[in-house]
Amino acid sequence: MYLDRVALQVENVFKSFGSLQALHDVSLHARKGEIVGILGPNAAGKTTLLRIISGIIKPDAGRIVIHNVDLSKHPREAKQHIGIVPEGAGLIDKLTPREYFQFIGGIYGISKQEFALRIREVTKLFDIAHLQDSLIEGLSKGQKQKIAIASAFLHSPSILLLDEPTANLDIESQIRVRQLFVQYAKHRKNTILIASHVLANIEGVCDRVYIIGKGRILYEGRVEDLLSRGKGSLENAYVQIMRGSEG
Repeated sequence: MYLDRVALQVENVFKSFGSLQALHDVSLHARKGEIVGILGPNAAGKTTLLRIISGIIKPDAGRIVIHNVDLSKHPREAKQHIGIVPEGAGLIDKLTPREYFQFIGGIYGISKQEFALRIREVTKLFDIAHLQDSLIEGLSKGQKQKIAIASAFLHSPSILLLDEPTANLDIESQIRVRQLFVQYAKHRKNTILIASHVLANIEGVCDRVYIIGKGRILYEGRVEDLLSRGKGSLENAYVQIMRGSEG
């Protein structure tokens, strides 16, 4: 692992909620220009892990390093590098998309001139320009998801954290956003983490994958190696690993 290329390091993270151990000694890394999948069933710990990486919640033990900045010691500096799409979109329903984008822009200190340019770019990318002055609460689930993804792109973060990013999107939109993720990582040398239980979000998109189950990392490797393990089927390989963890 070349440290000068590493954008994100998660080191020996533990997290419990009462008697429930959500994460147990989880470590992973992601390089610049790399898309990394975190694959696992519901309640595996994926969302908790992304929330810890983004600084929303704190781990019980372990540390997060973002572009050589320790999140616990310099949270503001570290968080400036991150954009996040939480599970369920996480929008403010009483705002319009325009107002919500302004809110996000203010958090990241985007100048008015840059904000205008970024708004034009992201609303065109996600085909949501015509929705900007409608109340978010009246939009469809798919439209809300597009707004959530667009808002994560707004400040051009070098690290994107995506929790079930294609949820509620139609098939055409799913294909389009996956293509955008690949372009964003490869052409701009940014880093993307995709947490999902949907295999299509991993195959053909991610470079490497971590499989997580019951808060523990069960597998780490290149997607092509995982496919080889499953004799060309990501589903077969995934099922083998999950069943092996139960023994």
